[in-house]
Amino acid sequence: MPPVHLFQQLGEDKRKLALQTLRAWVEGELKKRDWSLSDLAKKANLHPGTISNILTKTRKPGPDVCLAIADALNLPEETVFRYAGLLRHKPEADSEAEEMLHLFQQLGEDKRKLALIMLRAWVERG
Repeated sequence: MPPVHLFQQLGEDKRKLALQTLRAWVEGELKKRDWSLSDLAKKANLHPGTISNILTKTRKPGPDVCLAIADALNLPEETVFRYAGLLRHKPEADSEAEEMLHLFQQLGEDKRKLALIMLRAWVERG
């Protein structure tokens, strides 16, 4: 289970910054997908008020809410936990690798083999 205590150990200013970062990130993800707040709530199986409270910074999301958001957005749960201040941030390259692994794991065996062939070809060509 993610170390929830990290958020609680932050000072008030850093907690506010973490929630502002979460808000901006969620809004960006919604915009990329052309989703409304209600779309996210429905896909995450959450009450729209829960999402609204997180975006208006009146509520810090817990692990269950972060997992639901990650599933709805089809992103690694670590990504949402980091934006929520529940895990430390990693360099962008690590976040991209996590997302690639998350997506790769959802592929069937044949598509995994094809993806590996394509990646190897790209690397060999430089």
